[in-house]
Amino acid sequence: MSVVTSYQRLRPYDLYITVTPGELPEVFNELLKLKSLMARSNRFTGGIPKSLANSQTLNLLNLGNNSLSGPLRLNCSVMTNLTLLDLGSNRFNGSLPENLPACRNLRNVDLSQNPFRGQVPESFKEFQSLSYFSLSNCSLVNISSTLHVLQHCKNLTNLILTLNFHGEMLPGDLSLHFENLVVLAIPNCRLTGQIPRWLSTSTHLHVLDLSCNHLTGAIPNWFDGFTDLFYLDLSNNSFTGKIPKSLTRLQRLTTEDVSFQYPSLDFTYMQYKQMFLSPPTLELSQNNLSGPIWQEFGNLKQLYVFNLNANRLSGPIPSSLSEMTSLVVLDLSNNRITGSIPKSLEKLTLLSKFSVANNSLSGKIPSGGQFLTFPISSFEGNHLCGDYVLQCQLEAPGKKLPRTSESDSDSDFALHFSYGVALGFGLSLVVFAFRHKLFSF
Repeated sequence: MSVVTSYQRLRPYDLYITVTPGELPEVFNELLKLKSLMARSNRFTGGIPKSLANSQTLNLLNLGNNSLSGPLRLNCSVMTNLTLLDLGSNRFNGSLPENLPACRNLRNVDLSQNPFRGQVPESFKEFQSLSYFSLSNCSLVNISSTLHVLQHCKNLTNLILTLNFHGEMLPGDLSLHFENLVVLAIPNCRLTGQIPRWLSTSTHLHVLDLSCNHLTGAIPNWFDGFTDLFYLDLSNNSFTGKIPKSLTRLQRLTTEDVSFQYPSLDFTYMQYKQMFLSPPTLELSQNNLSGPIWQEFGNLKQLYVFNLNANRLSGPIPSSLSEMTSLVVLDLSNNRITGSIPKSLEKLTLLSKFSVANNSLSGKIPSGGQFLTFPISSFEGNHLCGDYVLQCQLEAPGKKLPRTSESDSDSDFALHFSYGVALGFGLSLVVFAFRHKLFSF
């Protein structure tokens, strides 16, 4: 049996305990006024004690990141005060408990990283208060059924389904509707299909993550309908076509004095909390997108991370990107971009990561602003030169000197003209000397 080695009362009737590894002791029927139990990361084994699973007073239960196992059994018919349940990162198995919605005041639930099997029960449509729900990495199947069930949870704002439904198709059923969703994350599932139209009705989305799937087709042009969207990750898919201009009109990212107010959550330990701390991001890397980089992206003055790496984008780098004054990361590498690096990008004083590697750029690398801090690898695979990376100089015969501007071309012309004049004068001198026998042979 485990032995309590320390405890701390955080508020009246709240208990934070640290114990030696082992099973949770069967002592909770003696704590008649216990409201909060936080015993995270204590290497507990076994199941949840019956005295705890029958608590009528408990409103917060956090046993995340332990080694609890077996079927998950909670007597939700009596646990009617429970509002927060964190059992993430344990070893619970079997099916998801069908009676969980009987804990009728549950608002925040994390069951992630447990080896559950099967699919989300039909009974889960009866959740009355559920707001945050994480089922990531639970080996679940049938994404279509899951979404059709959970759309009935009218208070659901945060849905995390990472690493489930491997290889299934993302349903396009127009009857699906999640009116109040703020966060939807279904990455790393190898999902097929396209971005479904029903998503456009979730107009309150702040965060959408569909990365690391096998989604195809074009990125739809209705994203500007998400007036609060500030984090979009569509990377590592197989999207084709041009980047829709609607992404240059994301209202939350275009307003100069916008104040990011993340959704308030009382979920003390949640697996996906870092998403709410992530900077405003537009991640479109590792796709098959083509066409230009729109100059209108300069309107996204609140964007921190802009990643277009590993696509088939072409044309020049718009100088208007210098208006994206909050940028910290700009990655345009591994595309087919031509022209030069605009000197105006020196205005991006917050830029800490920049790459244009492996394109078809030429000319001189800017040397002002943050550019002196970027490594050579940020520029390799082009025809670029710069005083601090690759010195701009004449190359071997047959190769052209990179040119960045009209003034550079004028300088080159003047140089070649001087060579021509000098050569002509030298030849004239030789002819004159020969005729007048100034040289002897």
